[in-house]
Amino acid sequence: MPLVTEVVSGEQADDSLYLPVIKRIDESLNQSGLLYVGDCKMSAFETRLHIVSQNNHYLSPLPLTGQTAQEIESWINKGVEKDLDYQLDFIKRINDKAQEVLIAGGYEFDREQSFIDEKEIKWTERVLVIKSPVHAFQQINGLEKRLQTAIEKIKALTPEKGRGKRQITAKK
Repeated sequence: MPLVTEVVSGEQADDSLYLPVIKRIDESLNQSGLLYVGDCKMSAFETRLHIVSQNNHYLSPLPLTGQTAQEIESWINKGVEKDLDYQLDFIKRINDKAQEVLIAGGYEFDREQSFIDEKEIKWTERVLVIKSPVHAFQQINGLEKRLQTAIEKIKALTPEKGRGKRQITAKK
């Protein structure tokens, strides 16, 4: 399988770079059923539309813009409900100590997508809502560290009463 690369200068946004590369791949391979894998910038609607219009597939995180940004909170809330009702699917693996370790939990659903121009293009998009326990743990630790730093900075603004130190108070 040929490798297609595109070298561009670093000051360019890469959102618009996917489509020309994908079109070159489509033309050079001249076949359908390909799977394009990319980051959330590849998930631009126009890019996804082009990929499915060529009877190909894509795998990428959805960007937190547009319709996704409006709907993601309800997807997460549904995931929390499913977790409480023991309805999530779990992915586990065996670690180097022969212990089963939880990698992720989540659920999936389908959503219809369409675009009408000269002809209507419709497709069903499979959405995976996934929670990684490791990522959640890192997020919690990061938040706790930021909160601790904020508390320390606030306390530094209002030192304990003492010789040469005046405590700031606000009264209304």
